Amino acid sequence: MVALLSLAPPLLEVLLVYGRTGLLLLLAGRNLVTNRTNLAIAVLMVVGTFILTLGTGLLSSIDDAMRRSISGSVAGDVQVYSSQSLDELELWGAPDNVPDLAPIPHFEKWREVIAPLPNVKQVVPMGVLVGTLATGNALDVALGDLRILANQLRSGAALPVGDRYREKKAEVQALLVNLEEELQRTTALASDEVYEPLQLQALAEANRPQFWAGFDQAPFEALELMENRVAPLMSDPPTTFLRLLGTDLPAFQRAFDRLRIVEGEAVPAGRRGVLLSRLFHEDSLKLKTARRLDLLRAALAEGETIRDNPDLQRMVRDNQTNTRELVFQLHGPRARELERRLREELRLEGERLGDLLSALLTTDDANFQDRYQFFYQHIAPLVRLYRVGVGEVFYVKSLTENGYLQSAPLKLYGTFEFQGMEKADLAGAIHLMDLVSFRQLYGLLDEESQQELRELSEAPMLSREEAEGALFGEGSVQVVEGESSAIEEEVFVREGEGTEALLARQYTPQEMSQGLALHAAVLLEDPSREEEAVAAIEAAGQQAGLPVRAVPWRKAAGVLGNFAGVVGGALLFAVLVLFLVTLLIMNNTLVLNALRRTQEIGTLRALGVQRPFVVLMILAETLLLGTVAGGLGVLLAGAVVGWLGKVGLPAPHEQLSFFFAGPRLHPSIGGAHILGALAVVVGLSLVSTLYPALLASRVSPRRAMQAEE
Repeated sequence: MVALLSLAPPLLEVLLVYGRTGLLLLLAGRNLVTNRTNLAIAVLMVVGTFILTLGTGLLSSIDDAMRRSISGSVAGDVQVYSSQSLDELELWGAPDNVPDLAPIPHFEKWREVIAPLPNVKQVVPMGVLVGTLATGNALDVALGDLRILANQLRSGAALPVGDRYREKKAEVQALLVNLEEELQRTTALASDEVYEPLQLQALAEANRPQFWAGFDQAPFEALELMENRVAPLMSDPPTTFLRLLGTDLPAFQRAFDRLRIVEGEAVPAGRRGVLLSRLFHEDSLKLKTARRLDLLRAALAEGETIRDNPDLQRMVRDNQTNTRELVFQLHGPRARELERRLREELRLEGERLGDLLSALLTTDDANFQDRYQFFYQHIAPLVRLYRVGVGEVFYVKSLTENGYLQSAPLKLYGTFEFQGMEKADLAGAIHLMDLVSFRQLYGLLDEESQQELRELSEAPMLSREEAEGALFGEGSVQVVEGESSAIEEEVFVREGEGTEALLARQYTPQEMSQGLALHAAVLLEDPSREEEAVAAIEAAGQQAGLPVRAVPWRKAAGVLGNFAGVVGGALLFAVLVLFLVTLLIMNNTLVLNALRRTQEIGTLRALGVQRPFVVLMILAETLLLGTVAGGLGVLLAGAVVGWLGKVGLPAPHEQLSFFFAGPRLHPSIGGAHILGALAVVVGLSLVSTLYPALLASRVSPRRAMQAEE
């Protein structure tokens, strides 16, 4: 009290010179320095501001990264589709299911309405469907190649074709020998008949020397036997689903510049073709042994060891026991040369090829690099590494809109990935193909088929009596004795030429981009105004009489967008829990600090200080303390975020790299995060101080004096 009384003359002098505000600031500054409790409060304010600034900055950075991943890879900023659709648009979903969207027969009309709108930069037509990859087993593929080479030789092809023809014949022979050995082992273990006797007889016949001695004289009859009777004995590869996005590929590449061709080339403008995700191409279509070796190599490069990692040990065991797919493809002089090299490498004698391969693939941390290099140098060139290689043609089957099965040939021009998301499965879940092929698989009839339907519809209809007479009248039933005959090879030649001509056809930009679509990606000049763009697009569609529905990128992503929202919500909850715990402790400390100053406040009241001034003084202290401590918290958070922005925050798992828009998240904070965190901390501190300040200001000077005595 004596100290406070001694301050009376200086306080009066300050009040006269600087006024009421100056006096408040002077008292607030003096109390901050002299009150030790304020140090603990300041530390709590620094921690609270740091948590809030850092947390909101990270959340905002993750949300921006998810936007770049989803909208920058396929979705765009806004997706538009028909409001007459039975389902909502979902770009990412189950690999064997797609939403039921109403078709847009003439998408160019939609483009004419949407493209001129303010803030719209580009409109890219799209359509998603699910297809199955149809490649057949190894024998099917080899026989198909041999048929093509036989056709080329018959038409007078040059000598290199003859060399490939002889090599392919040797490959087929080796496949047949390996298949017979495999079936003998299988039937020896089985109690019942596993295979049809006619098929086994055909396999035995195809393995006779006489069969191949006369093969060149009648190759197509021999091929027909092997294709129809023998090839079904070999197990087919598992069904592979493809989630295909039909789009205007040149426009797609301009719109989504994160797309990068890894192997091969982009589909030429005006051509039919497909680009497969590189991760899918490696995981699903590559020879399993080779893929496991690649995964082992990648894990070892990241510091893992086979000795300590059970997953890597399992992959090694799988390579040891699954050499069948390699043995089936190795034959002739090259296989014998490989056996010699394997014996030299492994220092083994008298082992069969399968046993030698198993020994080679028995890898550990010490020998892995040498064994990996040997595999790719000596074995990989002799086998088919991919079910579908870059530059090859394959067929995709899909159920059309009307429920019947449709197939279309597609040439694999290359594999692609989105930069920064090379290892994220979600980024590789969709493959790209041209719109013409998409429309064929969707079930849209080409001009020739449409003309045929028009002719049928214009043909005169039979009366009921005429139809019954044609079906059940005299002479309507004819018995014809069937005869077996070889397939006319000219038909296959013409069909093969038709497929080549179809894939080589040059389509105009109008044929590619105009016509049927199911939805479209809309890219904006200012992506932050997506809600405004959604409203403008739907209003323009309504005015034009089009059933346009527009949704932002997060909703268009479907389950992926929902998962992104869940991840963001979980992170926000964690930040809020930490902040609220800190805030609760800080609030209790502020209340106790205000209540402990009863005597000091009573003395000031005895000196003539009014209640409002006391309340303002305590609030001024809190404001000053919050500003200084909050500023320190913001500076600390800014330093941490700045450091993380340079080094990057690594994704905890490869799959999360999709949500980080790359293997590392580079966060940043803006002025809104700083000002928002300061405002929240200071505002809540003032609210926490107001009630105890009011209580303390009501203490009478006499009670304060008595409490001190």
